[in-house]
Amino acid sequence: MKKTRKEMKLKTRHDVNVDYKAVSFDQDPQERRKMQSQTLFAVFQILFRILKHIMQTKSEASPVHGAFGSHPLLDPCLNGIGKFAHLIDLDFMADLMS
Repeated sequence: MKKTRKEMKLKTRHDVNVDYKAVSFDQDPQERRKMQSQTLFAVFQILFRILKHIMQTKSEASPVHGAFGSHPLLDPCLNGIGKFAHLIDLDFMADLMS
């Protein structure tokens, strides 16, 4: 028995919707963990780069602008490190220091 064109379109549309839902809602846990790890690494890398830059710059001639002098990023940087410090493991810390 031949299927009509409407039936074929309906079946194809249904199959596409089922496949789309299966792909879009099922996230690989390993891929998610990897992405979270890379994001965490990038955040800490930025925070430690800010600290490194602050330590390397000697701003004796610049005027004082607030509690941390001429380094307005120091306060949020230290707060960020303090907030997420429990997520740093020893291997991660060794990578950051090198």
